[in-house]
Amino acid sequence: MGRSFYEKEQEKIRNLIKLPLLELVLKFLPHLQLTQKETDDTWEIVAIQLSQIQFSEAINDKKTTEEIDAIPELNGIYVRQYFESMYEEFTKNIQRGIMEWNQVEALTGNRGVPFWYNPSSRADAILYQLYQLRGRDIEIMGIISSENLENKIRRQLKKELKVGPYGLNGQGEEVQNEKENADDIEEDDKLLESTDLLQEYKRSSEKQRNEILRQELIRKDKRIEQLTQENKRLLELNHDLLRLQ
Repeated sequence: MGRSFYEKEQEKIRNLIKLPLLELVLKFLPHLQLTQKETDDTWEIVAIQLSQIQFSEAINDKKTTEEIDAIPELNGIYVRQYFESMYEEFTKNIQRGIMEWNQVEALTGNRGVPFWYNPSSRADAILYQLYQLRGRDIEIMGIISSENLENKIRRQLKKELKVGPYGLNGQGEEVQNEKENADDIEEDDKLLESTDLLQEYKRSSEKQRNEILRQELIRKDKRIEQLTQENKRLLELNHDLLRLQ
């Protein structure tokens, strides 16, 4: 059974936005954002930019008013789902290629030769770059957390090692820069003790839960709006198709 008119229209839209979408994803990295809200907001930014690109291209190509009005209004949910389907398929192919590469290495004995990928298109090149960036958000979080831990331990030890205006070398050597010492103490005083920090988290937890619920309602509303628009467009396409018969 052949594809419906709606399915053909959807494929046409995807083919038009595929490359600019991937370029925008590489630019903004919405799927690597730290929080769900930042992720959703960044996908909406990508959708807005993508719609603007389509509009600009239509103007440059001197499209008619009817053709410009027919350009679908994209949203974050739609572009995210389309990207995820492309990325998932590409990842499967890459992992299959790596597995086959390893099998060839085992048979030939040429172990240690790195996997080499030669993209056949700009879209594949971008997808491969995004594949290489997988887990980069976790790596950055680990680096920053390690640095924060080091700074915290360093400040705590400096605070414990201070004994009045004298050092701990047993020779009564006076601290040369009292202003610097005072600044260090002031900086240490800004550090929250673990108990105080726990209370801060407890006080903010209810606000965070309410915000999460609010964002979930917004996402559901956007999803409903997307389905409504798709149904409306499908009805319009069916109406046009019946009129042509």
